[in-house]
Amino acid sequence: MSKQLIFIIQIQIMICKNIITDEVLIAKQVQFPRNKHSDSYHNVKIPKIQSFVMSEAKIYMKLSYNPHQYLLGARQIYICDQSIIYIMHHCKGGTLYDYLIENDQNLPEIVTKEIMRKLLEGLNHLHKLGIMHRDLKLDNIMLLRKKDPNSIRIMDFGYSTVVDDERLSNQRCGTLGYIAPEILNMNDYNELCDIYSLGCVFHALLTGRKLYKTPKSAKASDLLIMNRNSTISISQICNPHAMELLQSMISAAKQRSSAAVCLQHLYFEEELFQIHLIYSNFLLF
Repeated sequence: MSKQLIFIIQIQIMICKNIITDEVLIAKQVQFPRNKHSDSYHNVKIPKIQSFVMSEAKIYMKLSYNPHQYLLGARQIYICDQSIIYIMHHCKGGTLYDYLIENDQNLPEIVTKEIMRKLLEGLNHLHKLGIMHRDLKLDNIMLLRKKDPNSIRIMDFGYSTVVDDERLSNQRCGTLGYIAPEILNMNDYNELCDIYSLGCVFHALLTGRKLYKTPKSAKASDLLIMNRNSTISISQICNPHAMELLQSMISAAKQRSSAAVCLQHLYFEEELFQIHLIYSNFLLF
């Protein structure tokens, strides 16, 4: 009877300080995988696990050369014998989930609109680089400063991969309640899976609740049924443009809008239209 090998990836998050500038930072240490029954990191052939760990490093390196104001990249990367260490900004404002709870799960529409604009801009940049995030959720979106949604950042690229990396781009991964149906179905997928996940975030910002409940013990088949039977809280979304944008983000993959198309939606042009209308009326009178 063959022995099943179990491999462990240890991740530690530590608060640290720059001894020269006194700046408070975050250090994320990812240990290279090792056999559960061995202390060795290098004597076992585990290419899939190794490529998974190194994929994150490659993503952060790519972002360091192509930064974006709404993506939380790594300021320094240290590749050691037994681990990789990422040095990042300390986000004092907590997660977007924390911010939503602090505001009684009821954000003003103008705040929701600006948050979504920034997240779509960051995601559009990521997709232009050929990167899929694959784990967008309220807990992976941070605020650099307390109570300041303008300081929002997309973070945690542990599940991210390049779109054309066949070794990693067909894996089932993500977080229950945010995973696109094509991933649950084990179908081929691309960067539009991130749009679905961001659509679930959008639904939470608009209504204060998840698109569908996700019991921890649920099987993939059960989640697909919940996904198909999920309904948008129509009574809680008064803006028809918000509803239309949300539906375009959580529709079937073939009909789903890209980040670039979402940014051109009328939902983001309403304020400009209203300002123009007020100015035109002023001129008329």
